[in-house]
Amino acid sequence: MPMMAVEPGLDVICLGEMGIANTTSAAALCLALFGGTAEEWVGPGTGVAGTALQRKKDVVAAGVALHRDAARDPLDILARLGGHELAAMCGAVIAARMARMPVLLDGFVSTAAAAVLHAIDEHALDHCVVAHVSAEPGHGRLVARIGKPPLLSLKMRLGEG
Repeated sequence: MPMMAVEPGLDVICLGEMGIANTTSAAALCLALFGGTAEEWVGPGTGVAGTALQRKKDVVAAGVALHRDAARDPLDILARLGGHELAAMCGAVIAARMARMPVLLDGFVSTAAAAVLHAIDEHALDHCVVAHVSAEPGHGRLVARIGKPPLLSLKMRLGEG
């Protein structure tokens, strides 16, 4: 259970990720929550380019369009577009808030998961700090949108910091 990751006695929760295709779901989530175009949110992730990158943009746009009219609120958008890993990170951010524990968000995916809560209440991430802004184009856009300037920009692509 994600909320159980926040145990008594911890000083801080650090959220990051490593995986394949999770920048796709993060981009879809951001597009659905904050608008814009797929081109503004989708980046190369682990290095896709050319027709593969265009396919990724098309998939994100199609996924968001498919759920646009049915999605009722940010948590419903998370359920439809986010995947289990993003939902788990979102739950950990909630649990940390309840425990009055700070959260460090590393990379696009963990910031996108937390951004669901920002879409519900602009103060929901007051206990969070963006530790690192990734080279993913959507991440810079996202940290600006949620008003969380990153501590570091090391030009790393993913949230492995």
